Amino acid sequence: LKPGWHINAKNPGDKRLISSRLSADWVNTITYPTAHKMDVSFAEQPINLYSGAVQFSLQSKKESNTGPLIQSLKFTYQACSDKQCLGPETLYFSPNMQ
Repeated sequence: LKPGWHINAKNPGDKRLISSRLSADWVNTITYPTAHKMDVSFAEQPINLYSGAVQFSLQSKKESNTGPLIQSLKFTYQACSDKQCLGPETLYFSPNMQ
């Protein structure tokens, strides 16, 4: 993420904010990165967020899935600075992406 911007964590700690969510039918377990707290001007309490490089771990429902991505993955997030939040967005990653 660009300096000065972050995305809300899976549990941002403020009900008004959109949490980051990964989803796919083929995923059994998603491990989200450790969030860090930040004071922002639009919230009374610090919020939980991700910034910089963000990495998630996924475990397939199949025991041995060592091949390429075979089905879509959906990522919903909300990008914010310390002063404002943009609208939520959703990215779709598919096996046909180059």
